Amino acid sequence: MIFDPILDLFRGKTITIPPLDGPFRANNTLEEAALFARLSSVDNLAVLNDRIIASSGDTLYAFDENGKAKMLQSYAANITALAVSPGNEWAVGLDTGELLIAGHQADLPPSVKCITALAFAQDGSLWMANGSTHHPPSAWVADLMEKMVGMYPPVEIRNLLEKSLQYDSADRQTWMRIVKLRQEQPAEQYRQINRMLERFPDDKEVLLLGVEAALKRNAFKKASKLATAVLELDPIDATVRQLLIKAHLGHAAKLARQQKYELAVKQCKLAQSFDRTNTGQGSIEIFQ
Repeated sequence: MIFDPILDLFRGKTITIPPLDGPFRANNTLEEAALFARLSSVDNLAVLNDRIIASSGDTLYAFDENGKAKMLQSYAANITALAVSPGNEWAVGLDTGELLIAGHQADLPPSVKCITALAFAQDGSLWMANGSTHHPPSAWVADLMEKMVGMYPPVEIRNLLEKSLQYDSADRQTWMRIVKLRQEQPAEQYRQINRMLERFPDDKEVLLLGVEAALKRNAFKKASKLATAVLELDPIDATVRQLLIKAHLGHAAKLARQQKYELAVKQCKLAQSFDRTNTGQGSIEIFQ
């Protein structure tokens, strides 16, 4: 019909422009295909022994002819790429940058950190796409924003990153990037770190960031509380012990200036309790 191109706008059909499409014209094959199965957050698809396999988060599933899913394998991180070899061995790329072939970890160049696609050739060789040399696939927003540095003002990049958190508030790398872009605004940076602490209360790196930020603002009680939380996660961390000593001694000095000497001595004793190697003993004795 002569009116088909116009009616297609209302039918939900794919609109094509023949002079621009080339040999690979858009179509409605996926939209018109019959429903085979349902799987939450389905991502990568492949065929293994004539069965469809698919990834969802950190888990790989296989489907029978009735569309019923059965778990094949679970991994330590989200699956970002999937392929099946001519010999029916599967390979998966993980968000950690790891590549596993038939369950064995492959050796990769240091620059391969972002496996976004995999494909086996007929001879069994494996081809891959490496989306970034710095970021995992889940941090694609931060990677994109870094590529835009120099093209856009830092304020605009920061605003775009902050807006992106409305859609993916769990993207830790984006939070970190925003904190870095707030270096010229200490008060705003501190507020951003506090928001990060609410979002990632058990993240060691975020907690340490909070400790250092609190110490800069002489918020010694808060620094001590956050450092203690880090120590609960990692009891043998020597760095956080030094930060705890610094926090307690800073609090002791603050109390001494207020002539609260008994409380100041108590803070010194708390600092001493964290000094296992006696490296800060001299400082503690001077404060006392």
